Amino acid sequence: MPKSYHVLRISPDDPWRVASPSARSELRGTEFGSEEMQEMWQKMGGVLSAGAQQYLNEVDAAVARGNAHVIAAMANCPFEPIYRTRRPLEIEGTSVLAGYKFHWNFHRGHVESAQRFGCTSGWQECMEYSLSESFVR
Repeated sequence: MPKSYHVLRISPDDPWRVASPSARSELRGTEFGSEEMQEMWQKMGGVLSAGAQQYLNEVDAAVARGNAHVIAAMANCPFEPIYRTRRPLEIEGTSVLAGYKFHWNFHRGHVESAQRFGCTSGWQECMEYSLSESFVR
């Protein structure tokens, strides 16, 4: 029986749960990181969507099976991990090809995947972006 997901009310500190380990260690507790996550929490309406929860659970399972691994972090908040697939995957209703990178776009509420995303050397302000404007750190 498939797991049922519902919108989950979250606290202003909860978006850090979805941040990559590098973002948590470098940005949590800083003025920049705190302001960005507060803005992200507001944009999320204080809730974690059912789709985001399903994505997070499915990615955890894919990583545990060795079918995906973390390779980087998004440069803007919530600074979520970027994964690369080792084999084709179905993540939250999206097919991701082997060798592709993917992440959950918390601004738009869906999986984005590509062979590669653009890169930057620093963390950026929280803003809406399109796939072609996505940057990893």
